[in-house]
Parts: sequence; structure tokens; C-alpha cells
Amino acid sequence: MSPSSSPSDSVNAQIWQVLALLDKLPSAPQSGYRLHQLAANFEMLKHPDPEERAGAEQQIWTAWCDHSQPIAKAAMMTGIGHLSDGELEPAKAIFDQLVADHPTWAETWNKRATVLFLLNRDAESVGDIHRTLELEPRHFGALGGFAQICVRNGTPEAAQQALSRLLAVNPNAPGVAEALASLANDGPNVLH
Repeated sequence: MSPSSSPSDSVNAQIWQVLALLDKLPSAPQSGYRLHQLAANFEMLKHPDPEERAGAEQQIWTAWCDHSQPIAKAAMMTGIGHLSDGELEPAKAIFDQLVADHPTWAETWNKRATVLFLLNRDAESVGDIHRTLELEPRHFGALGGFAQICVRNGTPEAAQQALSRLLAVNPNAPGVAEALASLANDGPNVLH
């Protein structure tokens, strides 16, 4: 970083890189673990029954956190436990190792992005979100986190684009349509 640049310059540069990526992403990954199951569950997110949609969303998260190697899956679960307990540094250490060992596993990048967001390291978090979306263009969790970072860094138009993409893949995501409407009306920050 040059002496005249600030951390917000770095975050904004990362934000615009993700926005450019959103314009050219495919609708779904072409390869990966449990793709057929994920495709079926993404279709279920459009189901009229809220219980069916909730079940499909849970199945998507389960598939994203799964891995063909039991030791990798166990490490993911340990990292999630640390994250849930607010133990951010141990969680980050686990996700750092998972990213290094399994660089094509989208959820490792997403979980580390979450930790970095909670540590207020937004530029790094957006970098990990970028990689998450390259690997899993439908990742509604990453899109929601990206929108939060955009709002926190004063780029509501970027948050709107992220939330629009989120609704395209998860049309009934709770609170997202309302957040998008609020941003469109220059309303208060309604993202949680």
C-alpha cells in the first residue's frame, strides 16, 4: 500500500473487482463435489412451501461444508465450532490451513472470509469472497457477506448488485428483498 492510500482504498478496489466478477460468472460451477445434489437443492429454493425451501437451504450448507476426505470435513467442523464460539484466531488458523490444503473447496474460502469480516479486515475478506464466488457462483452466504461489507464501506450500489444476485439464486432468502428495497430507497442500513 502506498503512503497516500488508505485501507478503504484497498477495500473499494476489492469491491469493484468482485462486481466485475459478478458480471461474468457462470450460473453454476462446472465441476466440484456433490454438484447434482446442489443443483437439485438450488431448484428447491424456488419451491412455494417455506419448509421445503428451508430444508433445501440446509442441505446446500451441508453439501458446501462436506468433503470427500473425512479429515478435511472434521477440520471444517472444528473451525466452524471455533467460529460459533467467537474464537476467531483459532478458527482463522484452521481455515487458513484448509485453504492451503484444499484451494478449490469454496467453503474454506467463505468461512475464512467470515472470520476476516468479524476481525474488521474487510479487504482480505472481500478477496476471499472473490475466490468463493469463482468456485461457487451461487454462494448466497458469500453474496450476503459481501453486501454487508459494501454497506459498511459506503458502497450501497455494490451491495444492491450483490443482493440482486443473491435473490437470483435464492429468491426467497429472508429479509433480502426488504434490504434491497431499503438500499434502493437510500434507507437505513437494514443488513444484519
